[in-house]
Amino acid sequence: MLPMIRRIIARADVTTDTGTGHLMRCRSLAQRLKDFGVSTEFLMAQCPKELERSLIDEGFDFVRVSCAPGSIKDAEFTAKAASESDWIIVDGYHFDSSYQKALKSAGMRVLFIDDYVHCKGYAADIVLNQNIYANSTMYRRKAPHSKILTGPSYALLRGEFSRKRPGDRRIPKVAKNVLVTLGGSDKDNLTARVVRALDRSEFKNLEVKVVVGAINQNAEEIARICAESKKKMKVLVNIDNMAGMMKWADLVISAGGTTAYELAITTTPSVMMVSAENQRLNAAEFCKRGLAQIVEDPLRTADDELTECFDSIISSSEMRKRMIAGLKGVVDGHGPERVLMNMEGSGIWMRRAEDEDSKMILKWANDDETRKMSYATAKITWKTHAAWFDAKLRDPSCLLLIGMDRFDSPVGSARIESKGQCGTLSVIIDSKYRGKGYGPQMIAMACRMGANILGLKNLDAFVKKINKPSLRAFEKSGFKLISSEMIQGVESYHMRMEACEE
Repeated sequence: MLPMIRRIIARADVTTDTGTGHLMRCRSLAQRLKDFGVSTEFLMAQCPKELERSLIDEGFDFVRVSCAPGSIKDAEFTAKAASESDWIIVDGYHFDSSYQKALKSAGMRVLFIDDYVHCKGYAADIVLNQNIYANSTMYRRKAPHSKILTGPSYALLRGEFSRKRPGDRRIPKVAKNVLVTLGGSDKDNLTARVVRALDRSEFKNLEVKVVVGAINQNAEEIARICAESKKKMKVLVNIDNMAGMMKWADLVISAGGTTAYELAITTTPSVMMVSAENQRLNAAEFCKRGLAQIVEDPLRTADDELTECFDSIISSSEMRKRMIAGLKGVVDGHGPERVLMNMEGSGIWMRRAEDEDSKMILKWANDDETRKMSYATAKITWKTHAAWFDAKLRDPSCLLLIGMDRFDSPVGSARIESKGQCGTLSVIIDSKYRGKGYGPQMIAMACRMGANILGLKNLDAFVKKINKPSLRAFEKSGFKLISSEMIQGVESYHMRMEACEE
């Protein structure tokens, strides 16, 4: 089996000028990798105290970097701090090709998160550009060993955006619920301008919720404008349910960074305010595809023009309907799992099952060979399966997973039933993918997720003695034979993985 990643270092910075986006991408990846037993230490030279506290409160280690950000001394300090870590994640425009080379010269494995090819060259093991306009041809100046990952399938979204996809969105004739979210710092105070523009809107029944970031220095002014408005406006500070807010909104006024992919997965119509040069390509591509409206230069756009722009979309259900239709399928929220697969060099990634997987799992379960190796050999009816599947998805003691190959094709399912710190694992492989080594990889990944999501210490598996391929897959994954038993009158092996996160 391939070695599993246990610990990573994340190197990013936050200032009023650069905002919180670089940190938030690293944080999103770190949050999601917790499900796989990966711990993260954040190294930061520039970070407000309130963000430092929030990282520590979330269970991450935090170290202040005293060197000049992006310098060779910074790289040397980071490499030394990462001596017992498996990877270093680097995100920020002040980290250049020399920084990457210094980390590689120290023997580090490096994931470099990029946006617009700002480096003269790339020496990292993996270069990740999650943007909708990105493609590998942009990175001709890369080292031979560097692997390029591009596009929204690798978008680093928070866990709340990996859950069940929203159903059909209600599209009112006139938008009423408007969400304003313009980043963690919003150094140009676009939020205040947007709120004033909405205050002037001809639509009197607007309900506006304004998200103010952790290091926004204009929070008091924004709160005053909202309080003085004749419309229903509310200021929200450091919210932890952004997905819910986006699903509530009929329209979002946003920046053009990672928020664009959060809007895509929640199929939320938006107006993107291009507040930084690094957002321009992203916003332009969303606009070109009809996925959003943009304001290219909000600082130079007249106040009345802003109001007219917002009102044109508020009043057009057809425009919002086209955006919603186009946003479906842009991103699926599983970027971190795909990134982990590439970091570990494995052939699969795993996700939680969703409602849409029900028929596929029934097909796998009713395969002749699967039924032969099951303890209940009769074919399963749709009615029985549908009730069972719905119950398992909603059972907090059950973890139902889908294994995906590197081409995003589903190869099988794994189910863990837990009781206390013990669980039972069962696996089904699609007949098309049997004998290709996916079984041991899925078992190993399921064990990690069971340990870190359900808190399991031990996992049991029960295998018919005639099921030699399954026996070999569990043994290869680290399961040990506990005993031979008769189960429902069938000779079987009782297998166990102890300390299943190891």
